[in-house]
Amino acid sequence: MVDFADDDGIIRGVAPVSTFELPFVAYLPTQGLGPFPTVVYGHGLTGDRLTAWYPAAYYLAQDGFAVVAIDAPKHGDHPDAAVTNSTFDLLGLSNDPFDPFDPFDARDNFRQAAFDKLQLVHRLLAGMDVTGDGNPDLDPQRLLYQGDSLGGVMGPQMLALSDAFESATLVVPGGNLTNIVDQASEFQPLVLLVTQSMSDDERLRMLAVTQTAIDGGDPMTFAPWVIAARLPEFAGRTPHVLAQMALNDTVVPNSSTTYLVRALGIPIVGEPKFEMRDVAVELGFPVVGNLPGARTGGLYQYDVMARGNGDVVPATHRELQVDPYALSQQWVFMNSGDAPEGAQIMDPFGP
Repeated sequence: MVDFADDDGIIRGVAPVSTFELPFVAYLPTQGLGPFPTVVYGHGLTGDRLTAWYPAAYYLAQDGFAVVAIDAPKHGDHPDAAVTNSTFDLLGLSNDPFDPFDPFDARDNFRQAAFDKLQLVHRLLAGMDVTGDGNPDLDPQRLLYQGDSLGGVMGPQMLALSDAFESATLVVPGGNLTNIVDQASEFQPLVLLVTQSMSDDERLRMLAVTQTAIDGGDPMTFAPWVIAARLPEFAGRTPHVLAQMALNDTVVPNSSTTYLVRALGIPIVGEPKFEMRDVAVELGFPVVGNLPGARTGGLYQYDVMARGNGDVVPATHRELQVDPYALSQQWVFMNSGDAPEGAQIMDPFGP
């Protein structure tokens, strides 16, 4: 892997600064022969590449998909592993009372994450034999992306800069990083660390300035180039995009998901449960080829989900990632990505 950041974690130029080795994990189906369609998995905050095994690899392998994953910066075995903890370090926070927050560090953690994934994709496109039998195991013609939580937030940066992906599934994602941290109830202790001595006006000004500094790594900056405004060199292939949100999300607020969906240019599919200004709505199912170029795209809003005992409960951030209805919608979407008519978004609660 190539590292673009200086020793302090800041990216100041376009020339590589150093190289490093980054371990990856690959889960293969136990049945059938490769090369298998391959899902690049983006893990959540405080997770690591090994969390790809469940539910992603556990279920997708049964449908003949391989799953590969690497650690995000400040997570797992990444050389830039966390010093304090992964949440603090990823967001540029520290225990130093005189310098508690560095927005440029936060920005470049997200940019380095995109660089890392793009380098993984480059390796996958060259063909990869992970079992050592001399035969390719991973199909470079059928690459898909699935990002859960932080992995969803880190998805648009890579998708905008690659034409390798057939489809992308973004589970409980969001955009505008300062809004995520400021509005999510689970991040309030972090917000107080930086803003406890500020007035409301000072806090709002600080957030605006901080977001400006972070924009270079924010998913909102890259989202328009995923579908609607593809860069010319990537215009030959645009991914299908499915996003899923939980209405009772205390980690990625619904307002942040709204920002990202609007920037992606995908509609709400199904009956809206949360109003999103300037976001179109498509009521009929299945949704197929509804975007320019016969691409499929949409956001499904989950207000409820199912527990293992069959109880229906309010949809929340972490539990939606393992909800059987949400998973079924993902699998249909992924499995149909190579169909002539395009990927299909189905009604998870329909017949």
